[in-house]
Amino acid sequence: MLTAEIGHPPTPHTPPRVPCPLSRLPLLGLAQRIARHSDRQALHEFHNERTPFRRSHGSRMRFVEFLSLLRSVSARERPTELVDRAHDLTLDKFMRLPAESSARDAGEGERGRLGIDCRRYFLAFSEAVNGNGKGDELWDELTAANVLQNFVSRHFRLSLYECLRSTDRTRYVWRVNGSEVTVLMPRGIAGSQRRAWLQAHVPNPDLSRPGGRDRIQVIIDESLGTQSFHSLDADDGPLHLDGACEPAFDPWSGTSDVSMAGLAEAVANEKAANIDAQRTAIRALGPSKLRKLVLEIFAELSNGTYSGQTIAKRHGLSPPTFSRFAGLAATSWKDTDANGPRIPDLWANTAYVLTMDPVFMEVVDAMGLLGVVNASARQARTARKGGAR
Repeated sequence: MLTAEIGHPPTPHTPPRVPCPLSRLPLLGLAQRIARHSDRQALHEFHNERTPFRRSHGSRMRFVEFLSLLRSVSARERPTELVDRAHDLTLDKFMRLPAESSARDAGEGERGRLGIDCRRYFLAFSEAVNGNGKGDELWDELTAANVLQNFVSRHFRLSLYECLRSTDRTRYVWRVNGSEVTVLMPRGIAGSQRRAWLQAHVPNPDLSRPGGRDRIQVIIDESLGTQSFHSLDADDGPLHLDGACEPAFDPWSGTSDVSMAGLAEAVANEKAANIDAQRTAIRALGPSKLRKLVLEIFAELSNGTYSGQTIAKRHGLSPPTFSRFAGLAATSWKDTDANGPRIPDLWANTAYVLTMDPVFMEVVDAMGLLGVVNASARQARTARKGGAR
């Protein structure tokens, strides 16, 4: 969890500061006042006077309005009760400023029961922005607003996962490679199906590796995030599972909404199903190994252990081949024609899958990234029609 070093009042020897009107402070300055000085007036200024969030067409929004947008688009594919809880949790993360007396008088054991402290989140935001300025006030403010919008979006998503993990879950002990790991899984998946699901969806489990246990829970949460709220036999669920624990929807049909939780599965299945359209070295892996490769890439990106070089070596791929397939470095995105950068195959396909989801596209539009996603999707569509390269 994010922690913060809360600032202390100035000593009697500190020269008095000349007050600066809050309306003239940049976003970074407001965040620092909130995080380091528990400034309630700065918190009021941030929430009631500032509109740093925006849609792609230029309209500005306050924090509560942007959070309501995230809630409304998320509620289209998730239970309302869950989304409301995540909304309220995120609201607390950026609004709840505990009373000074409570924080000062609480003992070490009691301090953990005080709840969320918004100073920690404003401190994390200010640290993410600090040091990236160019000395241009307008440019720096726009940069801070962009970082803030992504920061709030990420914490809303984390709030959803936190609420999911506390809802309708039971523990399951998975015995793998001579070790055991306890995970939380939806009640809707029977005990006899759980082991099979984990074997099919968790590539290369290594409990001895740092973060290896957390990685397994991340895969479960992202793949089955909405599963616990839908019957396994329901045809209209976002992640309907059959006996083999495989997604039953066709992500290329244009009729199924692709939830963020099922993104890795959708892309992996598409790649395996259209293996003849892949590059020669990737095609040589075969459908099963290709699917495993894609799931592994997404899993390691999710838990922060991603290393393209390590994954390429593990699957017997040369660095250039892996770079063209799923490179993240700038050298992987090369200009090949007048249409601009050539996006690595996996990310172009990912963008194409995501364009099938109207909820995702509305969020993309709100964040001003619609053109980037559509350009990537067009590349994947062209490559798919053209066959193997």
